[in-house]
Formats: sequence, C-alpha cells, structure tokens
Amino acid sequence: MKLLLADHNRDMLLMYQLLFSGRGDEVVSVFDGAQAAEFLKDGDFDLMIVNRDLPRVRAAQLVRMANEKRIPAVTLVNTTEYEGVETEDLFSAFMLFPFFPEELFAKIEEIGVGRTDDKQIGGETDA
Repeated sequence: MKLLLADHNRDMLLMYQLLFSGRGDEVVSVFDGAQAAEFLKDGDFDLMIVNRDLPRVRAAQLVRMANEKRIPAVTLVNTTEYEGVETEDLFSAFMLFPFFPEELFAKIEEIGVGRTDDKQIGGETDA
C-alpha cells in the first residue's frame, strides 16, 4: 500500500512512518499542506492520512484533491475537535486520538483500503 502522510507534528510523522513501513507499506511523509498538494498532483496513492491543521494548504483542500483522484483520506482528531468538524463529509474516516495501532489499521480496512499482500500487523503471515 502506498500512503501519503501529512502532519505538521514531526513526532506523529515518525510514528506513522514506523507503523506503516514496519508492515512493508510505501510511505511518503510531508510536513505541510503545500508539500502534500505537490505529491497529490503527481503521485498515485492508496491512502492519505492528514492532520486537519496543516500550514500553507488547508486539509479540506487536500482532501478535495484526494477525492478527485479517488484516494481515501483519514484524519486524526481529539474529541473536542471532532465535535466541531464542518468538513466531515470530505473525509473517508476519522480516528479519535489517542488510538492503538490496531485501531488505525482496522479503520483503514473498514473504508476499503486493505493489504496488498498476506502480511498482518507485526509482519506475521496468515496461516
């Protein structure tokens, strides 16, 4: 699976990179919305995980771009942010923070973006 990760929090980017690259996924990570927009224009991604508060280009604009290319978009929000989300119909899914990795992987599979091989979480193979 090829993912575009867009978050202004470098710790979150590192966490995503470790989670997904550890499963063998191809990961492109960016720190702001303008970088994400450039990758969206030229790249072919299976999924975008985006922070709602990116600098330079708003997440809603990025998600519209992703939707045009039929790329699902997931965003992480805390409970108070979620209550006021006005663009929730743009996103394929929301994850409430904090979360466990298994919950994120399950949410991704729930929206129809699954593994392209037989690896499970942690790199084990199906029996």
